[in-house]
Amino acid sequence: MQLLDSPPSPELDRIIRIALRVFEAPIALVSLIDCDRQWFKSRIGLDVAETPRDISFCTHAVEADEMLIVQNADSDERFFQNPLVTGAPYIKFYAGQPLRSIDGIPLGTLCVMDRNPRDFKDDDKKALEDLAILAEHFLHNIESQIRLQRVRKAHQRTEEMYSLIVEKASVGLAVISSDGIWLEMNSRLSEMLASPPESLIGEYVAPFIDSRDEFAKELFFDRLFGEIPSSPIETRMIRLDGISVWVQISLTRFDSSGEGDGSVVMAVTDIDDRKRNEIELETLQRDLERRVAERTIQLEDAISSLEFEASQRRNAELLTISEKERFRATLENATDAFIEVNSFGLIRMWNRSAERIFGWKEEEVLGRELASFIIPPSLRHVHFEAFSASFSTKQWRFQGKRIEVQAQRRSGQIFPVEMTLGVTQLDGEYLVNVFLQDITKRKEDEKRIRTAARRIKTITDNLPALIAYLDEKEIYQFHNRQHEVLFGKSADYFISRHLKEVFGPGFYRMAESSVRNVLAGAYQSIEIELDLSRGPRWFVVDLVPDYSFEDELVDKNTVIGFYMLATDSTDRKQREQRLSHIASHDFLTGLPNRRSFNEKLKQVLAITDQNSLEFAIVFIDLDDFKKVNDNYGHEFGDELLREFARCAKEAFRSSDFIARLAGDEFVAVIENIAKNRQEVDRIVARLRSKLKCEVRLPSGLSEISASIGIAISTGNVSSSDILQAADAAMYRAKQLGKNQTVYAD
Repeated sequence: MQLLDSPPSPELDRIIRIALRVFEAPIALVSLIDCDRQWFKSRIGLDVAETPRDISFCTHAVEADEMLIVQNADSDERFFQNPLVTGAPYIKFYAGQPLRSIDGIPLGTLCVMDRNPRDFKDDDKKALEDLAILAEHFLHNIESQIRLQRVRKAHQRTEEMYSLIVEKASVGLAVISSDGIWLEMNSRLSEMLASPPESLIGEYVAPFIDSRDEFAKELFFDRLFGEIPSSPIETRMIRLDGISVWVQISLTRFDSSGEGDGSVVMAVTDIDDRKRNEIELETLQRDLERRVAERTIQLEDAISSLEFEASQRRNAELLTISEKERFRATLENATDAFIEVNSFGLIRMWNRSAERIFGWKEEEVLGRELASFIIPPSLRHVHFEAFSASFSTKQWRFQGKRIEVQAQRRSGQIFPVEMTLGVTQLDGEYLVNVFLQDITKRKEDEKRIRTAARRIKTITDNLPALIAYLDEKEIYQFHNRQHEVLFGKSADYFISRHLKEVFGPGFYRMAESSVRNVLAGAYQSIEIELDLSRGPRWFVVDLVPDYSFEDELVDKNTVIGFYMLATDSTDRKQREQRLSHIASHDFLTGLPNRRSFNEKLKQVLAITDQNSLEFAIVFIDLDDFKKVNDNYGHEFGDELLREFARCAKEAFRSSDFIARLAGDEFVAVIENIAKNRQEVDRIVARLRSKLKCEVRLPSGLSEISASIGIAISTGNVSSSDILQAADAAMYRAKQLGKNQTVYAD
């Protein structure tokens, strides 16, 4: 919260002045607890700005997480040797209420002190709680201000990114006022209109809409001033030089000021090339239909003539039948170019689609060499060699296959075609039928798709996250470069591998249910720890279903795969774990504290009640620990507590739970014990052995011992009952002469 070592706060000063008057005490403080010190944000009656944490009263209040009242420090075994009691400022009375952050994390205390012992009644406690709430409100306000500053910075970054995206957008973008005036526009739109933005801002939009598109113009202004549906408008806009360009316009209303100004965002896409191609195709289509109709009439006349001649000449009848069959074969492929050549490579038939695709009329090519009209000069020698070899061997290598080759239009333009060859024999003569489809548009679309895929790959490769697409069988179809960096594998490793094979069975067990849900159509977000070569890392994994929107043969609600985005959350997770450890463990020994022990005991009781298992509570109190502190000082006493904690962790089993309750009192939970006491006795024996042999003692101190009370559960029992039973057994052990172990009845 950035409060430590900050200047004094007038608000907190007022609160502690009120505390001084209310409690008639000479000292009042607002303390904040750091790792090794307590620092006073506000103080009256005390000269120092901070004290070590290990001697502070406030540390006890924060760790207990409740109000701490010390009516006479001289008679309190926790504080009677404290340097703040035996020396300046000679504290005898202390009352402190913990202060917490917005998230409930202990920060410090509001406390009052006196140099004389005194009573502290319930009304006094309530007054101290009320003043602490006021202090907490002030601290919460500071915390909220810090969070607000972070949000504002994030908002500023978002606005900067938005401005960059708008300026670099491939479509024209503009903001229009409610009365139809340009307010803002990006450089792409100004390029479309062939005019700098400063000459357009403030002008009306209406003059830029081509008046020839009256319906589109009326529709545009209906949507601008009325309700705005989602469908775009296709119209022509007039550039500053008078040239009209076809565009597609989408309008979206928004309230930029919060006062209902009715501004509209206009997105403009340049479709001039596509629109002009559509107009040209419509013209060609009408011409084609006219030619089809004329040719149909001609063919019908020819058929009538052939049918009339068939009654007189048999040979003419056979020829007519052949012509009809060839005509029907050609008619079935009328959308493709159809060309028929004989064994010399001379053109025998050339349909209307061939005229449209290659630009040569039928009468210009019939009876002439095929290669000179449609094959590029650089490929003609290859054509002649293959053509001659096929007719000489009567082996047609490409018959019935679709192959892609280069062809040439009358204009000299080289373009790709898909070719299908067929060979027929008629009256002893081999004829080659060629179907050719112009695939220029398909090739351009494939190129655009490859370019878009390459751009998407570049973007995802440079994002600091794992991004992948998997099909309905959980097989990798796409991944970004972060996979290769994180797993240390090549790009080829991931394609066609199963999710479980890439991440391992441990990850898959944790994520399997979420994968099933996303394949059922539900968005999923989970947090999982991965064991990587560089160490364990936490990730937030988002799974988004992918539906079959483009496949008309598949139900639109069918999930055909899912997208995966995994973001590294290790730093945040470690911060949370550190805070959790601080809140649940004793600062001096590193063992779990009283709160952790109570939670553990509740869990053990729930399990044992359900499964009829037995467990033991071991209550440990170091003998004569107060004398050790008196004779050798608190520093050695603290070291002795740490040594005891180390010995206890080594003596107890790894499955056992040991915690420090307070002072020199420790308690352990031993689960899954047999009905006899042998396992518990062995653990206690190990502990006593380690205390006798492994604890380093100063001269004059022969040994350190402990009184131990043990309670074994024999059925349904409450946590307070079994803990009290173990505590009572420990006190009986002390009465028996200390260094004893007593089982509860």
